Amino acid sequence: MKANEVLRKFFKKHGTKKLAGTLGLSEPFLYKWCQPDGGKASGGWNPLERVAALTAATGDEALLDHLCEQAGGRFVRSAEMPTLLRRWWTQLKAEMEALLKTEGGKRKAEAALEPAGDLQCQPGGFRCRHRLPGGRCGFREAQRN
Repeated sequence: MKANEVLRKFFKKHGTKKLAGTLGLSEPFLYKWCQPDGGKASGGWNPLERVAALTAATGDEALLDHLCEQAGGRFVRSAEMPTLLRRWWTQLKAEMEALLKTEGGKRKAEAALEPAGDLQCQPGGFRCRHRLPGGRCGFREAQRN
């Protein structure tokens, strides 16, 4: 997604007028940032393109690090992530999206969180989620509540 598209969606979500007032800028100036040329024809790059240009020109990722820290995170290059972790994350994301897209996916997810119906727990068993003090199963007590 291009920088101007990101900004257009952002302004639509949060309101251009409100943001212009908060930033002390004019609405037309913010709308220039949403133009496909980024307002370059009129002399103004949008902030996302400026940060990208500064990073590309210097090779220094300090600006990106700072922005990520302000958002409560930290900048990590994709190449720095272990290949296995990246592959696992991609697979998990695809499986979750597929599950949520299916008609019964939401019901299956909710059913997985429900107690196991009439199944009896083994008293003191390692799979019992209803264990009470003393090690006895509290499955029936949990059903009554």
